[in-house]
Amino acid sequence: MGTKGNVLISVADKTGVGDMARRFSNMGCRIISSGGTAEAIAAANVPVTSVENLLDEIFRTKIKKAFEGWGKSPFWRIIGGEPNQTKAYQDIVDTVTNRIIESGLFNNGAILDDRVKTLRPEIHAGLIADLKNPKHVQQLQDLLLPVIDVLVVDFYALAQAIAKPGADLKSVLEFLDIGGPAMVRSAAKGRRIVICRVQDREWVLNKLEDPKKYGEFSQEDRDMLCARAEFEVTNYCLESAKFQGKGKFEGFTGELFQELAYGEGKTQKPARHYSLWNNDNPLALHKATIEEGSTPSYINKCDQDRVEHALRRIAVSFKANGMPVPYICLIAKHCNACGAGVSWDNPITAIKRAASGDTLSSFGGMVVCNFKLTEELSEALVSTGMSDDNYQKFDGVYPPAFSKDAMEIFKRPKSKCRMYANAELETKSATLSEERMFRQVEGGFLVQPPYSFVLMMNHPELKVIGQRNPKLEKQLIFAAAVCAESNSNTITLARDFTLVGQGICRPSRVGAAKVAIMAAADAGHAEPMGDPEEVGRLAFEQAQRQSLVDPLGHAIRAVLRSRKPRLKPGTVAVSDSFPPHPDAIIELLNAGVSAIFATYITVGKPRDLEIERLCREKEVPLYQLPDEVARMFCWH
Repeated sequence: MGTKGNVLISVADKTGVGDMARRFSNMGCRIISSGGTAEAIAAANVPVTSVENLLDEIFRTKIKKAFEGWGKSPFWRIIGGEPNQTKAYQDIVDTVTNRIIESGLFNNGAILDDRVKTLRPEIHAGLIADLKNPKHVQQLQDLLLPVIDVLVVDFYALAQAIAKPGADLKSVLEFLDIGGPAMVRSAAKGRRIVICRVQDREWVLNKLEDPKKYGEFSQEDRDMLCARAEFEVTNYCLESAKFQGKGKFEGFTGELFQELAYGEGKTQKPARHYSLWNNDNPLALHKATIEEGSTPSYINKCDQDRVEHALRRIAVSFKANGMPVPYICLIAKHCNACGAGVSWDNPITAIKRAASGDTLSSFGGMVVCNFKLTEELSEALVSTGMSDDNYQKFDGVYPPAFSKDAMEIFKRPKSKCRMYANAELETKSATLSEERMFRQVEGGFLVQPPYSFVLMMNHPELKVIGQRNPKLEKQLIFAAAVCAESNSNTITLARDFTLVGQGICRPSRVGAAKVAIMAAADAGHAEPMGDPEEVGRLAFEQAQRQSLVDPLGHAIRAVLRSRKPRLKPGTVAVSDSFPPHPDAIIELLNAGVSAIFATYITVGKPRDLEIERLCREKEVPLYQLPDEVARMFCWH
């Protein structure tokens, strides 16, 4: 900026303001400030002109200029001396100027309990004027108004004021900044250098101090800062509108984090990932580092988000039931888990359990875990459940960290495996998201709180039909966490802390049960009820002995029944809502489940009594909570 230029600094966050002002001052800039900011700059021994003194200077100059014509009158020649130079003339001018200033006619201080400090044309004109317009420049000169070249402003902490316990309209209005946003908008329209984020101060100063080293301050840089300034004002006003409107107004804004390869389909371009404004969530996706891989797609990001949510729900579920957070590994495809495993002993067990779930569906999926991936663990992840000459391939892997050699194992042609890392997955995984959930609909959007239910075995409303089984209850906790992060209607099957099958996103609950059982059988977690050939032979002979009309048909039906899979002992089932008919429960019981969790909406009706009778008959404990408490329709 050379040896000229005015910098106006007015910040709520005084961190480093003295050093910043000194650096501007060392460039030859004049520092203008007000209130506490001016005091902080002065305390750092940096020359500063207060807004009050600047206005005083402007008003005095204007008043004295008004006397210039009078100083050329014959009266002054009579008393002798050059016009405008006699001591009498200067004394009169000074006296009159002081009287006018002291009268308050030209008020230069804050008024209305500090509500008006910088909301003045003398300030805003120097910010908003188009310096490429000669008329604007001339008008500033005629009015004796200084150009303000750089504006450094942040706003009163409105969000914190709103979040305070007992906050009301009166208390929040006192924190509602008007002068700051007004100056920012004026400076943005005038295309000044506008700094309204602390993190922008350093790079702006570097460029202004040493353009040879850091590059000239380009028009592109200036335009970006002005756009960011408008963005910050927008968010500030939106927070105010939401609070004052009491639910009448809603909205959210984002800042570009990453350009994506494409949307859900390759024709859907452009696609982008935005981070929410003022989001300090340590597990937000934009906080993860991109370690390796090509540009992700929209679906890759959706998968990354859902696997993280599922991992966190598993961790929270065990912690809420008084157990330590285990090692967790989860694999998802199109946002639904197809492999999940936990272990309290070691991470490799969790990995092998997750990888042995549904190896077919896991191809091209997204992996998440809450422990660092080493070469040994990575090798187990790609080889478990696969043939000797084949390895599993993933589209994404998301642990807290990778060892040096681990990433080599996941690499694919064209860098198709994206590798992310966030150390907070290891330390903060036992936390559920507190962010509200938004969904766009035609012409608007829907808003709801985050889904916070976790299955707790000491819940006061938990109803158990049959004999409780603490060992199976741990499996139900695990299965419920996975089920809650899957698209409903869902039936989830688990055994030995391993996800063995899911019936996901089915229109009917009995359909979900059938698909879950079939998925478990396809993945090797269930077996046929008997040898079909032997079953058919015995059924045919029995039909002949009993002189049945159609012994062959009897044999065929017996063979078909024998082909129905039988789940391995210890397999539990979780339904994400109530079974509207006994058919889904019948499918699960016939498949050999050892325990069931489902919600209920009625008590004592024939349907409920029939479900209870079936479970008692099979000696399978049925765990239930009211549907309004435990419905898991988290994702649609």
